Amino acid sequence: MGRYRHGQIVIEVGDLATVRVDALLVPHHRRWAGTELGKLAEAAGPEVEEAIKKLGPLEPGDVRATSGFGLKAKTLIHAAEPPWKGGSDGEDSALARLYDESLRQALEHDAVTVGIPSFLGRSTSRFPKRRVAEILLSSVIEFLDQHPMLEQIVLVMGGEDELAIHEMVAEDYL
Repeated sequence: MGRYRHGQIVIEVGDLATVRVDALLVPHHRRWAGTELGKLAEAAGPEVEEAIKKLGPLEPGDVRATSGFGLKAKTLIHAAEPPWKGGSDGEDSALARLYDESLRQALEHDAVTVGIPSFLGRSTSRFPKRRVAEILLSSVIEFLDQHPMLEQIVLVMGGEDELAIHEMVAEDYL
């Protein structure tokens, strides 16, 4: 686990279902069962699937909030990832805007702590891991500089390989 900027940014391997944050960013999928969000769906309870259905389809870049249901997070921020088209079609700025809008949405729901899974940007879009880490960290740093009322952002990694990538990038950026 790494802590950066006096603990304002935490990078750790963890379980999204148990991370203690006010708001949790999640990739928008019409169904969570059978995806990397399946375990999260179990912890949140059946109401989350119903809420996702009510959100309907989202266009890439769209962000919507729901309750956190049975999770530790009181708010879920559902983010529709931009598609990866090889890297030369504005994907980096589209993903950065998605992170920014997601964090704004979290603030609008009175969050002071936010969790972001490392796979946001890769779950359906297939962005390269290091590129996601670079865009995520630069977006988070810029957002924290502009919004000091946000106390902490926890970047939740799915495993040690992702932790190593994000910590390497963090050393470059912080």
